[in-house]
Amino acid sequence: MTAELDTRDRPSAAARIRHRLLAIAVAVAAPIVVWIVASVAGVGFEVTSPAIGTLTIDVPLVIVSTIPLALAAWGVLALLERRTPRARTIWTVIAIAVLVLSLPPLALLDATIATKVALGIMHLAAGVPLILMLRHGARDA
Repeated sequence: MTAELDTRDRPSAAARIRHRLLAIAVAVAAPIVVWIVASVAGVGFEVTSPAIGTLTIDVPLVIVSTIPLALAAWGVLALLERRTPRARTIWTVIAIAVLVLSLPPLALLDATIATKVALGIMHLAAGVPLILMLRHGARDA
């Protein structure tokens, strides 16, 4: 018995690229929405860290920090899809680990509790939809 690959269930390359671009757009937009809501609620986004000094987190910073990370996530997934039949599973484990590991350093910032909570929610708002959307349509055996 030969196993045939059913390509009807797989999205085309163009559809996969559109979906992944949408994932990046959502990953950028979601933390901006959190930032806006938190700002309206009175959260100040000034943080101090020994590594970076004092920094005010604003919308342009959210954009320029989220886009490269989202593109890197896509790049790792694309590389894994070319190298292993278990790309989706391996990538998901890596992506979840990166997201989880991005949260503890927020506790080290010199900032209000509200700011730290808002930043944590922003990390999750970017990471969770990115993981879910990039997983969708990724190749796995």
